[in-house]
Amino acid sequence: MIVYKILKKFLKFILFPFVFMDRIRWLSDWFFFKKCSSPPPHFVKQSLLLRHGINNSVWVETGTFLGQTTKFLSEHFNFVHSIEPSRKCLRVAKRNLRFSKNVALYEGTSELCFEKICSSLTGDICFWLDGHYSDGITFKGITDTPILFELDTIKKYLGNFSNTVILIDDIRSSHIDKENYPPLSFYVNWADSVGMDWIIELDSFIIKSKGLTFY
Repeated sequence: MIVYKILKKFLKFILFPFVFMDRIRWLSDWFFFKKCSSPPPHFVKQSLLLRHGINNSVWVETGTFLGQTTKFLSEHFNFVHSIEPSRKCLRVAKRNLRFSKNVALYEGTSELCFEKICSSLTGDICFWLDGHYSDGITFKGITDTPILFELDTIKKYLGNFSNTVILIDDIRSSHIDKENYPPLSFYVNWADSVGMDWIIELDSFIIKSKGLTFY
């Protein structure tokens, strides 16, 4: 483990110029050709998680996919619970996260795993809700997104948490796939019903406990 950490730091130092130039290329493409339209580059979305996440909090992620976001969260926060229903994705994610000791992976849908995790949590909790179907090897269940179930579950256990942040990814789906995703007004009404503040930023609907800053 010590050798791995030393090697990781060494590789970061060596690869930094290449990573930096690659990110400049992505940003240029996003700005000049895509006009900053959704979705943003992955590392831009990661900055959103870092900025809105509560220090020393526990995260619950739905949609592990290949584990990139899970790994990022594990490097900056106390612990990450991550749910992935696709066995193929989970197999890759486990390999990518084999050195991350503060991650718990769950194989199954949100309907099977989410409530069990939420019921066990206290303290400051952050949610990254990204467990929807998005073509390719991603999992498609009875519905394209479990977001209604997830928000109902969070509401059920909200009183157990000290402060809460909820980030719902790919909020553009409320416009482009109205048949399978709830309208934006649903999220606004949900936040109001539990006395939390909200904002939309970088294709994410962000809900926070009163008193937590957005800027």
